Amino acid sequence: MLKKYNELNRALIKRCELLPNVFEFSTKKYGIHEYAAIYGIEKIIRRCTATKLLKSQPNFYIERCHKRLVTYAANGQIAEFNNLSEIMLRKSVSYRILALNRTNKDWFQIPIRNLRRMWRSLSLICSTLSSDLRTKRVWIDKKPDDYARPLTVPTPAWRSFSWMRMDHFEKFFKASGLLQPWQHGGRSGVGVLSCYRQLIPRLKESNTIFEFDIKGFFDNISHESIIKRFKETIGSTKSTWIGNILKSSPSSYVLPPEEKDIALQRYKASISQPGFSVLSSKSYSIMSTFLRGAVRLERNPPMDLINAAMADKARNNALEPHPMITGEVSNYRKESYAKAFEAGRKIDRSEMIAAAMADKARNRALELEESIYENREITLKDSYKTLMTEEKLDMRSKVSDLVMADHSQPSEEDRAKGRDNWKNLGQPGKGVPQGLGTSPFISTFLTDTYLYELGTDLKALIMYMDDGILFARSKVEMERYIKRLKELLGALGLELAEDKSRYAKIDGVWQGSIKFLGLRYLPESDTLMSDTRSGTQVIFPSKSSWEDIKDMAALNSLSIPYMRKIFDKLINTQAYETGLKHGFLGCLIAGSQYKDALPMEERKQEIRKGQASAWAKVENSSGFIWKAQDLINHTEYLTNVSSIACHRFAEFNRKGRKLFISKRNKAGKPSRLQRV
Repeated sequence: MLKKYNELNRALIKRCELLPNVFEFSTKKYGIHEYAAIYGIEKIIRRCTATKLLKSQPNFYIERCHKRLVTYAANGQIAEFNNLSEIMLRKSVSYRILALNRTNKDWFQIPIRNLRRMWRSLSLICSTLSSDLRTKRVWIDKKPDDYARPLTVPTPAWRSFSWMRMDHFEKFFKASGLLQPWQHGGRSGVGVLSCYRQLIPRLKESNTIFEFDIKGFFDNISHESIIKRFKETIGSTKSTWIGNILKSSPSSYVLPPEEKDIALQRYKASISQPGFSVLSSKSYSIMSTFLRGAVRLERNPPMDLINAAMADKARNNALEPHPMITGEVSNYRKESYAKAFEAGRKIDRSEMIAAAMADKARNRALELEESIYENREITLKDSYKTLMTEEKLDMRSKVSDLVMADHSQPSEEDRAKGRDNWKNLGQPGKGVPQGLGTSPFISTFLTDTYLYELGTDLKALIMYMDDGILFARSKVEMERYIKRLKELLGALGLELAEDKSRYAKIDGVWQGSIKFLGLRYLPESDTLMSDTRSGTQVIFPSKSSWEDIKDMAALNSLSIPYMRKIFDKLINTQAYETGLKHGFLGCLIAGSQYKDALPMEERKQEIRKGQASAWAKVENSSGFIWKAQDLINHTEYLTNVSSIACHRFAEFNRKGRKLFISKRNKAGKPSRLQRV
């Protein structure tokens, strides 16, 4: 029997995203959070009420489709789910506006021409369900000024469309029960706090703990595994779209400044090493032509080769002997040198180099197969990865007696490809584009499937994205788990990062503190603290005494004796169990103190100031301008600017009217650029 939406487990339903629709709101304080109070944290509890802007037909449609999609997924009706999903993606203007508002902040403030271009691009992508992904590669800092993290940045239209795809993927896999509770990354509804709720109790109760990191998770995960799994679960149409997205490559790059590009600077230093002559592009071209035809030549190399090599003299004035001169030269060259000496002319070193190189190249070409010339160049693109770990290239060890072209001024394309090679990006059949909305979900969903045995069957695993922790009853059992983990990751084309994986606890004995997702546990003092990459270190608050919090208790609407009774009951609970159970773990992590807010009227005044500033910014922009009086007088209410924009935009589209208000010229006709 098919389940109805209202009969489904709430845990299987993704929260429905709607267009902002707030007309007026108010909050009312009714007490303090007693569970937070025992840690001395003053957290005010409020009741909020909101009035809707209008009937909101776009939201009714979105919510109705949401319920149908979830119900189809929960009942295994894949064909029906995909059909409705495709209709929404292709035709729903309301859903398109939701995605635009969700992924492009202040979209209504951008110039009208740009908004029109973005909307038409998004509409084209949606109507064709395009997989022609348009992105650029941007390199950002992982550490200060290292530009070591690559991001794939999609166009605004593609960012919106990938969010729409992601929203439907999450609805399907969550309602289908295929998302596991031990993976907390790459999906909505879970995150750092949900991960901590599982992690903190197990730190103390587990006998053996092993923390690990997956090496190059997003760059090395197998395309074949991803496509196969999606085809098995949601069908071939969606898996084909994903396959095309995975094969896409950036259309442009944003590279670090040249002076910050470590490999580029080391490359330039390497090619200027004493004792190595670098041929100019002309010399290289001539020599390359000669090498290719040397087997068929009966004569000596042409003089223009020697002349071109001699032209490089100024740049190749090394004092020590060149390795190419040490080999034997032909009798012809020996006779030439003898005649030169007899005439009293000093032999130019560049002439000797060119002659020796020409002879050796001709002899080598006669002896060896054509394949010897395939790797005769050393370029920044090919050596980038080596240069990021070595101060200089040892050019003598990298080059035989053949020729290296002059790449002292590498192109931007060489730099871009070199950086991709450094991070193993763009490997055939591997990796997901980092920065695209669907990528975290696509990749982490594979862990739900392939690591199911460890996470669900054995209940030995907690993960956040590519970071994980294994729990076992003994080291012997843990060794089996680690071995199995490596086997399962191998099926995805992945492996553990050995330098980031270690035992944190062995047979009940801690090997030191453990840090996971910015949370550090100090076992010697039984202390939890935040420890982030930015350097923030804050110890979690400890329990307070009744004397410390009795004044705070007076803020509660309940009586003081009743509050004391609650406190005496809670103070006997485990240190962090209360926070984990009753949902104020975020207070502990931040170590923040919640202060009493302003009275409602003062709070409204503060909100109005911010709102007036937002309205002024919108009205002074060259963006999507509307007549506010058509809907409400926004100055009298606490209305969100985006609420007006979204519903006004939806109303224009729903009625088939023009998207943008056109201004008339002196002749009374709409200007050409403002017609839609």
